[in-house]
Amino acid sequence: VFSCWKMQFIMFVHNLTMQTNMCQVTPVTPQCVLCEVHPKTACGYVVHLKKHHKTTLKACEIYLTCACGLNHTTHNDYKKNDKKCSGLHFTLQKLENE
Repeated sequence: VFSCWKMQFIMFVHNLTMQTNMCQVTPVTPQCVLCEVHPKTACGYVVHLKKHHKTTLKACEIYLTCACGLNHTTHNDYKKNDKKCSGLHFTLQKLENE
């Protein structure tokens, strides 16, 4: 037999869960510089630019910095990242003019 406060607590948790499930989740990864897509990984970002926009990181004057410390400046860098970590946490950086 549940006491009144236990039932209220269960209803509170249920309502909180329902509200959380209805919220729109904000993407954590950077948005593509050329469209509205948010690739999920650093590798996905590089592949997205190549497949959908027929361009490269260098042509867009950007590079990706992964949480593991690897910088993506070319298309081939993502292969190193796949071996080192999953590439799920990365940031977008503007290339400095030399």
